[in-house]
Parts: sequence; structure tokens; C-alpha cells
Amino acid sequence: MRTIKLTLVALFFTSICLAQENYFFASGGFDPKMAFIGTDNQYTKHGTGLDYFGKIGGRLGNKEISGYIEVFDNIGYRAIGLQLSHVEQLGQFDFLAGLETSIISRREVFDDGLNVIWQEYLPSFGLNGEVRWNINRTFAVGYFANFKTRPDLCPYAEWDKRILKFSTYVQLYIKF
Repeated sequence: MRTIKLTLVALFFTSICLAQENYFFASGGFDPKMAFIGTDNQYTKHGTGLDYFGKIGGRLGNKEISGYIEVFDNIGYRAIGLQLSHVEQLGQFDFLAGLETSIISRREVFDDGLNVIWQEYLPSFGLNGEVRWNINRTFAVGYFANFKTRPDLCPYAEWDKRILKFSTYVQLYIKF
């Protein structure tokens, strides 16, 4: 009887491990606030524009690792980074929470526009959260939010302040 119980427990845990989702993915999305409202903070004021966000990565069980690029040409902003997230699945929905680190680049214009350089600011750190609806085994739609440090805004503020920004993105995922 004890052997049967141990066998059943082992089968139960094996089935849980095998049932975990493992896949690679690519996603693309945009920041709806920047698309419809624009920047509205005390450091930069710009009109609306496309702030797009692309990500590739993989999921193994309840962990997800990804690399991303974010580009907002209207304000001369680019970021490239890595994210590590924990995933909890509930039905067709995934709930993610994680950390990120990135390098931010800003376009700097000098001499009345004659000279343009990209100034890099590093490192930037952030916290992420996402709700993802798995439409089927191939496609998903996500609402992604992050809260991260913005060292690129320090020239516009007092150096002793830590500037943290909150951003959201709507994304479409393709899983392989």
C-alpha cells in the first residue's frame, strides 16, 4: 500500500512538471498613453507618437527570461534590456511579476542641429508586471507594466533625486 501511495505521489508531481508550459516567443507592442496622450511630465513635454516595444524570450515552467528593445523616436529614446519573471497560470491567463535591467540611450542635439549623438545612461533597474491572455497555443495578448529608474532624466532634475517612471504596453505574442 505504501508503494502505491509513493508511486501515485511521484506520478502526480511528474504530471505537474510535464504539464508546465515550455516555449519560445516573440512579441511586439506599443505604449497606448504615448500613442494617444504623449508625454506629460515635468521633465519632457512632447506630443503623441509611437513608443514601440519588441521582446523575444523563452519560458521554462514558471520562469520566463526575455530580451527587449523599446524605441520612441519622437523624444529620442531607446532602451535595450533583460527581464526575468515568475509566471503563475490561471486558466487561459498568465500573471507575471519580475525584474529588469536596461541601458537607456537618448538622442542629444548640439550646434543648432548640426551634431547629433546618442548618449547612453546605465544602468536602469525596474519592476514588471503583466497579465497575458493565451488565445490559443500560438497567440497571446498581454498588458504589460513596468516601474523603472530613469537615469536619462537626471540632467533635467536635481541630481539627488531618484527618478522613477511608470509605463504600460499592449502586446501581441507569437509562441513557438
